[in-house]
Amino acid sequence: MMPRNTPLDPELARALAERLKQLRWESGLTQEEVAHNAGLSRVMLQNYERGFSDRERKTPANPSLGTLVDLAWALDVDVKTLLADLPLKHTSAALPNPKRKTTSGAR
Repeated sequence: MMPRNTPLDPELARALAERLKQLRWESGLTQEEVAHNAGLSRVMLQNYERGFSDRERKTPANPSLGTLVDLAWALDVDVKTLLADLPLKHTSAALPNPKRKTTSGAR
């Protein structure tokens, strides 16, 4: 099972941060407007635009799927546009292998 709240790869977090800023600037919206429309605090949006989930700990951003959907809606783009061309990659440690047998006997 994949751990919950696993931080994103820093490279991906930075790329997502840049995409969020770019889309916000293109939309002509302020951080306050995007945050409000997405149901986030302005500080949380600022953190995502800097590539962090926690500014003090400097942990890479890891917004949930729901948050990504809300951000896309607030920016008037679809999620595909929000995530387009980001350096998405997976490692065996990050994603479960669907072919791997479990030892718990569950199927």
